[in-house]
Amino acid sequence: MLAEAGYPTADHDPNFRPDPSVLDRRYDFITCTEVVEHLHRPGEVFARLDAMLKPGGLLSIMTERLTLERDFVGWRYRRQPSHVVFYSDQTIDWIAHRFGWRVGLHGPLVALFEKPA
Repeated sequence: MLAEAGYPTADHDPNFRPDPSVLDRRYDFITCTEVVEHLHRPGEVFARLDAMLKPGGLLSIMTERLTLERDFVGWRYRRQPSHVVFYSDQTIDWIAHRFGWRVGLHGPLVALFEKPA
C-alpha cells in the first residue's frame, strides 16, 4: 500500500522475499504486519529492528495481543502452528522499555513504537 502511494519501500520475508540486503539499511518507518508471532528468537529480531530504525523512526507491529480476558486454550490465534510467541500489553511495554522506545497501543492489534531522536 505504501509503494502504491508512491513511498519508497523495501520488503523482506525469509520465505517469500528473501532479500537480506534490506536488513543492512536504516529506515524511518518499519512495519511488521502479522510477523512477530512467528519469531523463534524475538529478542534478536527486535534488537536488529532497533539497529535498523533511525533515531526518530517508527516501528509498527500488528499482532493479536493476549489479554487476561482471553480463553487461551480456545483462542484461535494460538492454534496456528506457525504462531510460536504471543504478546500482551505488558510484553509490548517491556519491549519499549528494553530499547528505550516510546509506545502507543492502537486498538487490539497495533503497537506503534517510536525511537527517540
